[in-house]
Amino acid sequence: MVKKKEPLMKKNIIFLLLITTNLIIGTQPTAKEKQIILHKLVKYNGPKTFLLSYPRSANTWMRYCLEYLTQRPTFHKTHTDKRNQPLGWLANFEIDCAKPPIEKTHVLEPGSFNKHVDKLILIVRNPKEAIQRHEHQLNSKEHLTAKGRGKLYFDNIALFDSWDPQNRILIYYEDLILAPKTTLEQVLFFLNEPPSKLDAFMKDYAEHQKKAIQIYSESNSKAADILFHSKRMKPELRKQIDQWIAELYPMQWNNYLKFRFSEAVLDYGTKNTTRATTMALLNNAMSSSKQR
Repeated sequence: MVKKKEPLMKKNIIFLLLITTNLIIGTQPTAKEKQIILHKLVKYNGPKTFLLSYPRSANTWMRYCLEYLTQRPTFHKTHTDKRNQPLGWLANFEIDCAKPPIEKTHVLEPGSFNKHVDKLILIVRNPKEAIQRHEHQLNSKEHLTAKGRGKLYFDNIALFDSWDPQNRILIYYEDLILAPKTTLEQVLFFLNEPPSKLDAFMKDYAEHQKKAIQIYSESNSKAADILFHSKRMKPELRKQIDQWIAELYPMQWNNYLKFRFSEAVLDYGTKNTTRATTMALLNNAMSSSKQR
């Protein structure tokens, strides 16, 4: 029986090597090859890298950037949505599935990670933007608790806070949109990846954004306004949301959110929020976050 299995085993090994070689030179795998590769990514048992975020927080855009810049494949364990497969397959750029994958997720289940070994990238977006965008409403305290789905936003920050500091990095959505080169440099450094492709990426930045938006067509603001959703709220409600968050999640609010997203510091008066007067505020915020 063993002799009968050996040729098949050798054949599978050769097949996987061919798949990897095809991916490195940019050839698109077949549907059958994709299933084998995805199974391999899910079963990866080395030190893991997680890309964690609340929904609607540019997880797909960050995945696109990191795949293009590092050739490391990203994926989600659920394959029903084609976007949960490596995005290079959709945007037609090279990825190398021999490299350690980056796992996209919105929830990290207990027992699926090691805080002292695995790396964690957490993307945090203004809660008045992210939760409103995902829930389609944010007008009561219940939308921030387990009765709604907003609690996940704050649970992810609490998980990040408990992670080994050497193995974690927090990226604010707004920095990724407003200062992409600096932000991506930080992430590449964290991943021990060279920034060799970053200048070329930035040169064609608008084209890359267009491709990513084609993949993630649900984007409302197209990254044109970081206060797109909260501008549509009444000022009184925005202040009330700040108070609810401070009451329900004081650690997250005081350590990670208040200096960025409280009504006391946000400016809704500029026509183009993402390019003008918020830059000084965000530069100060980036300096504060580096000291954490």
